[in-house]
Amino acid sequence: MAGHRRDIDDLLAAELARGRTLQAAAQAVGCGERTARRRWADLEFKAKVAAIRAELIDRTTGILAENLNLATNTLRELLTDADSRVRLTAAVKLLELAVKYHDATKPATPPHEGHVIEYVHRVITTESKLDSPATSTTALPGRHTNSPCALH
Repeated sequence: MAGHRRDIDDLLAAELARGRTLQAAAQAVGCGERTARRRWADLEFKAKVAAIRAELIDRTTGILAENLNLATNTLRELLTDADSRVRLTAAVKLLELAVKYHDATKPATPPHEGHVIEYVHRVITTESKLDSPATSTTALPGRHTNSPCALH
């Protein structure tokens, strides 16, 4: 009987890892919904479901990665199709994918990069405040320091 319970647990975990609800998973493996809820309350069982789900995601990711080259090559071949509509559709799709790939793979912008202009502006503003008209001797050639055109 313990072996049967282990089999049910394995099957139930697999069904839940695939995204089924507790009710649907219980029905699929032939156990009661209350039994499924009791199993789900067990942390070890939840960890088992998470491990199975991670394995499924890893496999799926591997399959997708394997087929990226094949899909890209297919689009590339369609670029030479006799039908101009097919060529255009393939070209547009390749460009869209290239942009998405670029956006997904470019490194994140360093947090300080967006603030360089703000920093420079603050430095200039601060220096400008330190150079008040009373203390400033910097003026454009041919201009008086009291002139509104003087650099402060």
